[in-house]
Amino acid sequence: MKYIKRIVDKEIKEKLSISGAVVIKGPKWCGKTTSAKQVAKSVLEMQNPDLQENYIELANTRPSLLLEGEKPRLIDEWQIVPKLWNAVRYSVDNIGETNQYILTGSATPKEDDTMHSGVGRFSFITMKPMTLFESGDSNGKISLKDILDGKREIDGIRTDLDYEKIAHVLCRGGWPSSISIPEKQALQIAKNYIEVLCESDISKVDGVLFDLGVSSPQFDEDYRGFSYRYDAPLDMRMNQNSLLTAKYIVNEYSFEELLRVFKEYGEDKYSYNIAKNICKRREIKPIETTLELVEIIKASKPKKELDKVGHPAKQIFQALRIEVNDELNALEEALIGAIKRLKVNGRIVVITFQSLEDRIVKNIFRKYSVIEGNRLNDYINPKDIKTPDYQVINRKVITPSEEELKLNHRSKSAKLRILEKVK
Repeated sequence: MKYIKRIVDKEIKEKLSISGAVVIKGPKWCGKTTSAKQVAKSVLEMQNPDLQENYIELANTRPSLLLEGEKPRLIDEWQIVPKLWNAVRYSVDNIGETNQYILTGSATPKEDDTMHSGVGRFSFITMKPMTLFESGDSNGKISLKDILDGKREIDGIRTDLDYEKIAHVLCRGGWPSSISIPEKQALQIAKNYIEVLCESDISKVDGVLFDLGVSSPQFDEDYRGFSYRYDAPLDMRMNQNSLLTAKYIVNEYSFEELLRVFKEYGEDKYSYNIAKNICKRREIKPIETTLELVEIIKASKPKKELDKVGHPAKQIFQALRIEVNDELNALEEALIGAIKRLKVNGRIVVITFQSLEDRIVKNIFRKYSVIEGNRLNDYINPKDIKTPDYQVINRKVITPSEEELKLNHRSKSAKLRILEKVK
C-alpha cells in the first residue's frame, strides 16, 4: 500500500535531530508505526508472535542486544517489556548522539518506579488520526495557522464537501486503513475500531451524553426527503449508503407492515386509513415524492384533524424516518452498552425529542435502577433486601425552561433523563 504523507513526518525528523530517542504516542491504528518506518533504518517488532517470547527473555536479561541495528532503530510496541525504556535511555547516554531510537506503542505501561523520566534524552510526539487535508478530503485552501498569523483572508473560499460528505468523513475518521476503500467498508472499520476499543482499552467511562436530536441541516435540505414542507423524492436516509428508503417502504411494504410502522413509530390514530389509501394509490402508480404522500395522508384524515395545530403528516414522516434508519434499535443497543461501561458515580444523560425515544430511555433506566423483588407490597426479610447498582437522578423528567424556549424553539419537545451508577 502506498504511503500517504503525514504532517507528523517532518516533526519526527526534527525531534530526532535534537534527541537521542523519539517516543510517538497516540491512539491505535492512527499510523504511528507506519510513519516511524519511513524514517527508521532498522525495525524491532516486539509483537511478532514467532519471536515475542525470545524478545521478552532478552529484554529481561540482555536488553542491549535488542537495541543493536542500524540507527535510527524503531522499537515497536516497546511497552510489552517496559524495561526497554531504561535500556534505551542508558544507550542514548552512552552513545551521546542524536537520531538513535524511535519508540512506538498502542498502550501505556503501568507506572513503574524503576523507569527514569527520560528528560533530556527523549522527545515526545502525540500523533492523531489523519486530518481531512492529509486524507485528501479537504482542499487545504484554509489554514488555521495562516488565519491566526493574519496571513489569510477566507471570504469567498468554499469547501468541496457537501453535508453528506462531511458527515461521512466525520463518522469514518482519519484511520489510514479506511481512506482508500469504499465508503461502506470504511464506516465498518470505524465501527469495529470503537467496538475493539471499548472491549480492550475503554472498559469504564465517567459519563456519556446522548443528544438524540436529528440534524437540522439534513432536514432543511429539501432533496433528502425528510420534510413534508418541500416536494422531494421519498428518501429519508441519514446514511446515503443504506439501501432502504422511504420510497421502498411506501411502495413495497404490505398493508400489515405499513400499519405496524405507522402505529408503532408514528402513533397516528389514523394509521389504518393511511396504510389502506397508500396501497390503493400505488396500484395506480408508484408514490415517489413527499408531497404525493402528504396528499394521501391528508385525504385519510377528517377535516377536524386537519384543522388542528401541527402538520397532519408529521407522525407518519417520523415513522418512516425511524424505520428507514432503524433509529430505536440503534438507541437501545447504544444505551445498554454505555450503561454497562459506567464507572461508579458515572452518569448517563439522555436528551430525547419524541415520546418513542423517551419511553425506551425511561424503561431501560427503570430496568437497571429497580430490583423487582423489592416491591413495597412484598414482605422481605431485611437481610435479603438488595439495592440496585444504578439510580435515576431525576424522577421527574427535565424539560426546557421558558427562557430556553425563547432562545431555541426547537427545544420544545426535549426531555432530559439522568442515570447514575452507585456501586
